[in-house]
Amino acid sequence: MKYKVPVNADCDDLNRRYGAPERIVFRPSKHGHPIVVLANQYGTCEVALWGGQVFSYRPTGNQPVLFMPCAYDDVPKGNEVHGGIPICWPWFGSCGEPGSRSHGFARYQPWYVVGSQYSEDLTEVTIGLTSNDETRKLWPHEFELELKIQLSMKLTLTLTSK
Repeated sequence: MKYKVPVNADCDDLNRRYGAPERIVFRPSKHGHPIVVLANQYGTCEVALWGGQVFSYRPTGNQPVLFMPCAYDDVPKGNEVHGGIPICWPWFGSCGEPGSRSHGFARYQPWYVVGSQYSEDLTEVTIGLTSNDETRKLWPHEFELELKIQLSMKLTLTLTSK
């Protein structure tokens, strides 16, 4: 699962490569980082490529399920987001080197799109994060993460770490 895909931050390019009208749409946040919106007959969900975080999920006909104390769009790039489903990796709490951020560094990194697909009952995007110069300063190990977000009759997240 070695990725050669650059961090792809341009929403127009992301929509051309991975989007599907009314099912998978990339839009910029107020601060310019891409957000992917997944939708189908079962609901909607929004995922930030900054931090790989699902920050909204609303089943069709219901109130939002995830709680965000402030709008995701109001959080500047590089800051942590409270609420939603954060990716706490490679540690939880304050387990890193002195001065490291709580809950790991994956939530402070730009993730890239690996792929997307949809069918009648499923809308899905897969995003990735690999070790880089910045992450090796915080954790001197090579790694590859893949987060698959699937929207069907339920929201399913699968995080794979290698």
